[in-house]
Amino acid sequence: MNQEITDLGSFTDRLMAEKGLEGLDTDVRTEVHTDLLSRVEDRINASLLAHLPSDKSQEFEQVLDTGDEKKIQEFISISIPNANEVVAEALMTFRQTYLND
Repeated sequence: MNQEITDLGSFTDRLMAEKGLEGLDTDVRTEVHTDLLSRVEDRINASLLAHLPSDKSQEFEQVLDTGDEKKIQEFISISIPNANEVVAEALMTFRQTYLND
């Protein structure tokens, strides 16, 4: 998960640069980055949940309750065979929406 957060952090940094936000005050930039990262994570989670087979929902809740990131990732990989594509599509859609606003 730490690698994912780092990657998403880099993704949000690039988005902010593309949006022309490099010149923001450090505190404001940090706040915008944190908000953007949260929104990206929400979009990814919503996309993954939308692709999760309905018969797996209850099992997924149980796995989430463990708080074990490795088990959660494993469950997603098994339950959503194209999870990487789902995440990539969510990121592309988010980028397009963010930059066009």
